[in-house]
Amino acid sequence: MIKIRKFQKFYDFLLENKKEKLELKYEDIEKIIYPEKLESSAYNHIAYFSNSKSHPISKIWLELGYKKTKLELGKYIILEKENFNINNKEVFMTNTEKGNDFEKIAKQLLEEYLKEKLEKQKKVEIGFKVKKEHKFDLGNDNYLIECKSYKWTKENNIPSAKISTLRETLYYFFLAPKNYKKILILEKSNLKNNETILDYFLRLNLHLIPEELILLEIDIENKKIIQKTIKS
Repeated sequence: MIKIRKFQKFYDFLLENKKEKLELKYEDIEKIIYPEKLESSAYNHIAYFSNSKSHPISKIWLELGYKKTKLELGKYIILEKENFNINNKEVFMTNTEKGNDFEKIAKQLLEEYLKEKLEKQKKVEIGFKVKKEHKFDLGNDNYLIECKSYKWTKENNIPSAKISTLRETLYYFFLAPKNYKKILILEKSNLKNNETILDYFLRLNLHLIPEELILLEIDIENKKIIQKTIKS
C-alpha cells in the first residue's frame, strides 16, 4: 500500500478512473483532495510534478500506471497511461476492445459456472465509517466480481503497476459488505518460469488474500474456467 495520507482522495480518484488520458487543472486536483491543499511549490516549481517516486503525488500516479506528459505550471497537468500511444490511437482502441471482450467472455462463462445471472458494473457502498459507492466489474445480490486481462510485458517482465492494482482490488473486496462472495478472475496469461500472472501474484501476496476469496482463471482458447488453490 502506498503511503499517501494527504493524497488519499487523489489516489482513490485515479484508481477508479477508466480513462487513458486525464487533463487536470490545479483547481480540479484541489477539489479532489479537499480539505487538503497543494503546497505553494506546486505552483512555482516544475519539480513538484516530476515523474519521480520521491514526491507523494507523483508516486501515486506512477504506481497506478500513469505518467505526466505535460505540465503548464500553475494551470494544469496531463497524465496518461504509460502504455498509451498518442500517435497510434488504433492501438489504444484495440486494447480497450480486448478488455471489454474479456469481460463479456468472463460474464458468459461465470453465469454458466455459478448458474446465476450477473450484471455489469455492480454498485455497492464500501468503506469503514464513511461509505462511498464503488463499481465492481460484475456482480449480483450474491457476488462481487473483478475481471482482469493482464499479460507479462513485451520484454517478459513483471507488469508492476498491474500487480499493484491487484493488491488494491483485494483492499476493495475487504471494504465491501461481508454478505457478498468475492471473485477475482484473470485471463490465463502465458507462462513465465512456469507461472501465470495470477500464480505469481498469489505466491508473493498470500498474506493479503482471505481464505473465502474465490480465485479463477479463464483459458480463453478453450473457454474454460480454472479454479486456483492457494498453496501456503
